[in-house]
Amino acid sequence: MKKILVTGSNGFLGQKVVDLFAGNNLYEVTAISKGPNRNPNQAGYIFYQVDLLDQILLADFLSNHIFDAIIHTAAMTSVEACEADKAACQLINVDLVQTLASYCEKNKTQLIHLYRFCI
Repeated sequence: MKKILVTGSNGFLGQKVVDLFAGNNLYEVTAISKGPNRNPNQAGYIFYQVDLLDQILLADFLSNHIFDAIIHTAAMTSVEACEADKAACQLINVDLVQTLASYCEKNKTQLIHLYRFCI
């Protein structure tokens, strides 16, 4: 059974990815997001509330889990929001990806980086 982590699981794309894999006997799905689980589908996966921008909490979470793949869907997708808060955009869209990539390299984990761009 492959262990998959889906980040940003409260977002539209994250929920769809979780739903795609949840309940499939080939995968053990773990979903994480900053706030409480908002996915109407609550079955077939494990959910943890983890603020991806809290480096200590994220490091603690990752150090206690080994995944075969991370499907990263968390992102700041609004161009206006990115322009208004470039520091937050850098943290979410660049630094977080680098943190996840480092974890994946260390643990031989596949990283799939997806985002939904909206205008």
